Amino acid sequence: MKKNLFDAIGIKNIGYCYPPSKKDTIAVGYQNGTVWGTHQQHFKEAGGGPYWNLKGNGGLEASLNDMFVWINAITDKTILSQTTIDKMFSPYIQEEGNSGQVYFGYGCTYRKAVAILN
Repeated sequence: MKKNLFDAIGIKNIGYCYPPSKKDTIAVGYQNGTVWGTHQQHFKEAGGGPYWNLKGNGGLEASLNDMFVWINAITDKTILSQTTIDKMFSPYIQEEGNSGQVYFGYGCTYRKAVAILN
């Protein structure tokens, strides 16, 4: 993926264990006003790597600049065709517990538009 996808579109800082060097910084999460920490801190506590569920879904972390490059590559259809993009945003599997309004597509969560009546 690094060579054929990320390097090809100019993404330099991405991986399961981000940041790739000590000079890079990453955001710290908060939960209810309390420091939650970073994914890397939680990975370390869990044995050093990302949890199994993050490997299957991609689970990669990237710098904000590289996320911008990624979104533009999708928008500009540099890495995906329009047909594939349409599949990403089409509802395929209904998620439980959301009143039948939330679905998972091929890579994206999709929420049906609901009219709000006063």
